[in-house]
Amino acid sequence: MPCIVPLAGPQLTHPDFGLIARYPVDGMPLLRRTLETRPWWTSGRVFARDMIFVLREGPELADLQAAVTDWYPGCRIVVLSHLSQGALLSAFAGAAAVTALHDPLIIDLADIVYDCKTDMPDLFAQAPDLGAIVPTFSADDPCYSYLRLGPDSSVIEAAEKRVISSHASAGTYIFRSLGDFLSAAGNCLTVAPDALTVRGAFFVCPVVNGLIRQGKRVMPLPVQNVRPISKLLHSSASAA
Repeated sequence: MPCIVPLAGPQLTHPDFGLIARYPVDGMPLLRRTLETRPWWTSGRVFARDMIFVLREGPELADLQAAVTDWYPGCRIVVLSHLSQGALLSAFAGAAAVTALHDPLIIDLADIVYDCKTDMPDLFAQAPDLGAIVPTFSADDPCYSYLRLGPDSSVIEAAEKRVISSHASAGTYIFRSLGDFLSAAGNCLTVAPDALTVRGAFFVCPVVNGLIRQGKRVMPLPVQNVRPISKLLHSSASAA
């Protein structure tokens, strides 16, 4: 089951701690602590060979590429020549390396640590109308993406950096297939491209609006013990 991890953004290193992927969290490098505690990894549904990392040229490329190939032997790596215009477009680059076209597709921004015991991809087999699953947690900070729920607790709207509910995205998106992801993204780029961007960067979360417009259901799934990494690093720097 493929898992795309976009790591082509502008903040790959921290002025105090160096490469963010190596920052220690619970005795593990941050990237490993994030990815290897996801339920699909612990259940043996995703292996190192299923990981697709999207990197970019820059001074940190050699170190980051060495880290991911050491931690995830057999993984696929896509290297962009320039800074991408957001995680969504980086995920498009990773989609080029997907070979399991009909398996659930995970896009993991790997910037929020959380715990979850539900092996989410299994839920697709139980619900033919389900187009995507989004892990969520309770928040009210506009730095996150948010999902508004309808009476049946399905998602009826997703918004980037706007607090439209108390249900914040945990930065992981599980689509029924690569086709569902690309179809939803294409719908959004055609119908409401401005809803995908904040300050010129394209985000993944609002893509689920395309699924909703196509009549597919998007399911939120609450997760526990959430720790946003950007805030963790900021507080660590403040205390240093």
